[in-house]
Amino acid sequence: MFSSWKNGARAGEFEYTRPSGASASLSDFWAEHPALIVWLRHCGCRFFHEAFADLRATEPRLRERGVRLACIVQARPDELRALCGATLECVADPRKESHAAFGLEHTSPWKMLVSLDYHRRRRAAARAGFHPSWKRTFARESDTLLAPGAALVARGGRILWTYRGEHPGDLPPADSLLAVASEFTTPVRR
Repeated sequence: MFSSWKNGARAGEFEYTRPSGASASLSDFWAEHPALIVWLRHCGCRFFHEAFADLRATEPRLRERGVRLACIVQARPDELRALCGATLECVADPRKESHAAFGLEHTSPWKMLVSLDYHRRRRAAARAGFHPSWKRTFARESDTLLAPGAALVARGGRILWTYRGEHPGDLPPADSLLAVASEFTTPVRR
C-alpha cells in the first residue's frame, strides 16, 4: 500500500471527531511540540490492552521530553472515554482511515499462524495478565488483522521516524518508543 508517511516528508492530515462532537485535526498534536502517534490494535485485542497500559506508564516521561502522545484507536468517538479514560489522548478512527493513510497492512492468517514472534508475544501478553475482550473483538469498528504502527513527528509536521508492524503483536514497547523520541528531542527545562 502506498503511504505518504515517510521519514523526512510532511505528516498526513487526518480530521477526526472528539468525544464532545467537536472536530479536530491530527496536526494539532505537532503544532507546538513533537508528537508520537501510535496506531493501536482493535480495542478487544490483548495487544491493545498491553500497549495501552505500557503507554500510560511511559507518557509522563514522554511529556518530560516535550513529546505529545496520541493513540489512534479503532473505536467510535463516543466510546473513547470508556475505553481510554482521561489519562491518554486518544483519537477515534472507526473507519481506520488514518491507518490506511499511514500504510498499515493486514496480516494474513497464515502469517500469524507461522510467526514465532507473534506466538511468543501473545504468550508473554497472556502471562502478564492481558486477555482479549471478545465483545470488543467483534465490534463493527474492530479489524482483527490490521497491524499496529507508530510515527514520531517533529513540531511543524516533518516525520522523523516511522514503524509499521509485521503482525498484530508487532509494536515496539513504550520504553523503545521513548528511546526513539529521546534521540530526536531534548528535555523540557522547567
